[in-house]
Amino acid sequence: MKSGFVGLLIGAVGANVSPRNDEVYLQHSAGTATGTLPGGSPFAHCTGSSQPKDDVFQISKLEMHPLAPRAGDYLYFTITGKFSSSVSDASTILVEHTITGHKGRSSFPFCDKVSDVEQNGNGTCPPEEGEAVIELLGWTTWDIPGTNYTFSYTANFPDGTGIFCVNGTVWVDGLA
Repeated sequence: MKSGFVGLLIGAVGANVSPRNDEVYLQHSAGTATGTLPGGSPFAHCTGSSQPKDDVFQISKLEMHPLAPRAGDYLYFTITGKFSSSVSDASTILVEHTITGHKGRSSFPFCDKVSDVEQNGNGTCPPEEGEAVIELLGWTTWDIPGTNYTFSYTANFPDGTGIFCVNGTVWVDGLA
């Protein structure tokens, strides 16, 4: 299976800390909370002006491995769903993150970061209408502090039409 990747560089320098009472260790509920996606990851559909029912890619499952990442780990995301129409070459993915109060964001051409989308046993991008599996890759640098990290992935057509939007919060164990 060919796979596409979204490289996500996050980093901050700090000492190792353990989760405090007000921090949740790997927030996820395996599809029981409103908007939470099936698959056991801490990710859910984004809230706001975009409605998941209107997205071009209807997500049926989102998995993340490992579920308890440590500093320096790669985060593997597998998103299964169905495209209601083909995706434009000019579509983008916006990656946003919040780390210890610091915010970052980067926008990438969809097919530069999702180079292949598995459809009918073939890897292709841009994806066409139909069932598909998207694989994304994120990673944390080795020198990050232990804390909750909030991530958001928003994919849109050039006119702003939503392809998909997911976000989640993950505890990442920092330096020992």
